[in-house]
Amino acid sequence: MRKTLLNILLVLSMTTLAQTVPQERMQQIYEASRTPYKYGMVIAPQSNYNKYDCPTIFRQDDTWYMTFVCYDGKEGTDGRGYETWLAKSEDLLHWQTLGKILQLPTQPTHPTKPTKPTKPTKPTNPPPPLWDQNQRGGFPSLIDYNWSGTYEMQAYKNRHWLTYIGGPG
Repeated sequence: MRKTLLNILLVLSMTTLAQTVPQERMQQIYEASRTPYKYGMVIAPQSNYNKYDCPTIFRQDDTWYMTFVCYDGKEGTDGRGYETWLAKSEDLLHWQTLGKILQLPTQPTHPTKPTKPTKPTKPTNPPPPLWDQNQRGGFPSLIDYNWSGTYEMQAYKNRHWLTYIGGPG
């Protein structure tokens, strides 16, 4: 099994080397996509306590949308975790933040509600926190990123999908 896998990897790497893109074609792609303008950050946090990362941009009809994660921490490492936010734009330069779409719970929560005991019992350990208590990142999937494509989210089984990454710490 291991030898077969190594042979497959060797063939794939040799095939990749044989399919080198000529420098002339690379220059054509660069010329078609470069811009002489430098705009800097198109969306910036309200304060230095928030850090934005992982933008995903897609279009719906004539409006552009961007999801991104926001980390809230005063000193860079003392925050609780990240949430997913949404913004919209008509021109990809001027963005209006619409708010959080995957928000952390304000108080620690538990997977089950406590029940009223019928008789006095010994105190027990509380249930563990939710598995995604402090990290909630959502990243839209199935976007048409083809050159000159629609840049719209594609549906699968009549639903839109996202990759969800969460964690307790």
